[in-house]
Amino acid sequence: DGSTDSTKEIIRECCATMQNKCQIIELEDNHGVSQCRNIGLNHATGTYIFFLDADDIIRYDALEKLYNVAVIENCPVVEKSAVNYRRIGISYEELDARIYAGTIWGGLIKKQIIDDHNLKLDTDLKYGEDTIFKLELFRYVDSILEIDDVLYFWRITPNSLSDSTTFDKTLKRETKLVEKVASLINKTYQSK
Repeated sequence: DGSTDSTKEIIRECCATMQNKCQIIELEDNHGVSQCRNIGLNHATGTYIFFLDADDIIRYDALEKLYNVAVIENCPVVEKSAVNYRRIGISYEELDARIYAGTIWGGLIKKQIIDDHNLKLDTDLKYGEDTIFKLELFRYVDSILEIDDVLYFWRITPNSLSDSTTFDKTLKRETKLVEKVASLINKTYQSK
């Protein structure tokens, strides 16, 4: 995504050992996280999608563990939790508890659901785009699995988008997010 450091070389080095299991999509200009994820979704060919933020890390066996549970339980969404798991029906109470824990990183999502419903990340939002994506996703699934294991490590980077905001910036971005959530809820009720 228009990286100016040694990211490209590091990625090429890692992918060289994977014998055609990686596809590098190189963008000259910086498009931002939502547009890059949408480009990735368009190129993805696997059964599941997994989002990993650039500054976070996962445990060495995270994907294997999530995949094994997803296959055994035939569930469209498998998420990390704070090896056991539990199925959660998507009710209003559960949805309400997850709206603002709306991160899409750290879990597996069946690609067919994304494709069938043309789900994309909102490129107008610089913050909370994953909340909107997750709300859209939850319209099309009736349950998710939550794994009770630490697989994803969220690193808070000083001066990152989610860390470096003033009160005014926070208020503006949260207002825009609430407007998008309200619009999505309105659209959901109109379609029923």
